[in-house]
Amino acid sequence: MSVIPIPYPIPAIVPFPHIDPSPSPHSTPSLRSRPLTTVLYEFAGSVWANAPKIAITEVGLQPSDVEFRSVNLPEGQNFDPNGYLKVNRDATVPALVVGDKKFVDSTTVVDEIFKLGPDAPKHDSHTFHELEKIIHAVHSPKHDPNALLLLPTDDADLEAKKKGVPGGFIAGRQKALDQ
Repeated sequence: MSVIPIPYPIPAIVPFPHIDPSPSPHSTPSLRSRPLTTVLYEFAGSVWANAPKIAITEVGLQPSDVEFRSVNLPEGQNFDPNGYLKVNRDATVPALVVGDKKFVDSTTVVDEIFKLGPDAPKHDSHTFHELEKIIHAVHSPKHDPNALLLLPTDDADLEAKKKGVPGGFIAGRQKALDQ
């Protein structure tokens, strides 16, 4: 098995196909009936941080309804005590801030997005309950997608990961923690 070299560092923002990551000056009327400041903290390379982006599209929110802020995980930006840790003390993405309320894990973020969108399933519907079951099952600790990225299968894979994206990812985060 050969390893395809990927340049490091990973770009901080990789645009989601239907969402403009630039900040919006205000929310559009489709976000509930009143303008709220809605900010999604994300990292394009994070599996969990992409779930809310899919939910945003699925419930009919517009790109201008949500301000996207990228948190550079490979550089350890999520560990900044004067920055992101004020948003989410667990230092994980995604996080969603709606007005003065914070949602700091992918499950609660997606649940909140379901409440915001004009095309969101009704909370008492069969569809909503089925979606909730899937979301909670996928997010259980036994289904960690990061394991495939970080855990080696053998000594050769370990060496390849040290030299590739996983090694750079871990080194950058450790550097941030050491500062």
